[in-house]
Amino acid sequence: MTPNPHDMLLFLEVVETRGFTAAARSTGLTKSAVSQAVRRLEDAVGQQLLFRTTRALSLTDAGARLLFHCRALRKVQQATLEDVAKGGGSLRETLTVTAPHALCGPVLVPALQRFLSDRKIALHLIAEDAPVNLVERQIDVAIRVGAKGPQSALVSRIGWLTESLYAHRAYVTARGGAPAALSDLSGWAHIANEWQGQPIVYESPNGHMISVAPEIRCNTVLDVMSFVRRGFGVALLPDIAVDAEDDRRQLIRLFPIGKTEILSMHNYGVRPPAKVRDFVAFVRAALNQAAPNARV
Repeated sequence: MTPNPHDMLLFLEVVETRGFTAAARSTGLTKSAVSQAVRRLEDAVGQQLLFRTTRALSLTDAGARLLFHCRALRKVQQATLEDVAKGGGSLRETLTVTAPHALCGPVLVPALQRFLSDRKIALHLIAEDAPVNLVERQIDVAIRVGAKGPQSALVSRIGWLTESLYAHRAYVTARGGAPAALSDLSGWAHIANEWQGQPIVYESPNGHMISVAPEIRCNTVLDVMSFVRRGFGVALLPDIAVDAEDDRRQLIRLFPIGKTEILSMHNYGVRPPAKVRDFVAFVRAALNQAAPNARV
């Protein structure tokens, strides 16, 4: 098995910061993610790399040999980034970002407006609900909801997306008023996104569940919202997407369903370029501001 360069750089970070907790703090990852990276690296080389105790850690012979190559890898990465930056001259850098539609309008576009205001960066935004191949599409940063990234990507949680079941006021009235329990929605028309599966199972925070077969399926949340706004039925929508004044007045929040992690991911390892690092921090702050009760 070939060692993963990202795992090698994380191993280097653990050694240089003298601990998993400090490495997690410096890279913005969880301690568990750092520990898993080192474990994958040990599996790849087939040898133990660190002696771990409750108070300290030290290198094994194999770890000391590998450390040399990890430092060499970091030097190559830094030299590559510096060479590319010098070659650009006065040209603008391009930041290519992909994110689901539900986050683009309410959060991402306002954050990008502030982010780009004082930087020489050109933007390429790809709004796409389905996962996008980061390498093939040359994506700098992907923002995804729930879906884990490829093993080679550095993944960080930057917020939470809360979701609820919504219906248009006119549709609710036609059905005789708001339902008293989640199970009352079994006879209502449902609209769903392609990724929700068949049938769809909704579970409320109090543990009540319902299984439904949607009459309408769409491949973007924007289309799902369009059908809901026109009174076609019930759909699971991100609360942040139902934030416009017209939507709050016309759409009724029937039941909260839950929350899902919002993740950022990129393939730059533990030391990404400034544009990526700064952008992720911007979006994290924007998500916390948009949903103050769902802090990271």
